Amino acid sequence: MIASALRAEIERSTSTMGPIRPGVSGPPPSPLLKAALPALTGQLDDRSGLAAPSSTAAHLARCAFFQHLAAQKGLTYIRTIEERCGLPHEALGFVGHGPAECRDRMEAALDAIDALVDDPTQLPVLRNDLCVMIAQVQRLCAEEPRFEKSRDVHISAA
Repeated sequence: MIASALRAEIERSTSTMGPIRPGVSGPPPSPLLKAALPALTGQLDDRSGLAAPSSTAAHLARCAFFQHLAAQKGLTYIRTIEERCGLPHEALGFVGHGPAECRDRMEAALDAIDALVDDPTQLPVLRNDLCVMIAQVQRLCAEEPRFEKSRDVHISAA
């Protein structure tokens, strides 16, 4: 039940993320981007089972989001996020190597969440945690189009 609700949130959020064109560099990240990076990297830190089940479930939900994003938008999209946002490759190193593997890993993460969390009152907490992380990623990705537009200066002599 919890996994189904999280899957719906992941799918909805992933479908609204715009394209990122690889190979386009821009100016240094904005203060917003610099502030969001440590928080995002910390959220993706693998707890390796040392945390409470709810923390492990939250970590699995975040990983499921990136697996779905990679399956839908491709690994180039994920690598571009890493590059543009200055994330270390290890932060998203858990992402599979192709769409089928990413989908399988997403489903495994969601199945693990259902096995870990059987209390339905945890759903709002997990959903909120996931939505906060997704919003951070969307803000980070939204920075890139502004980088590109800032370089497209057209001066016309009238």
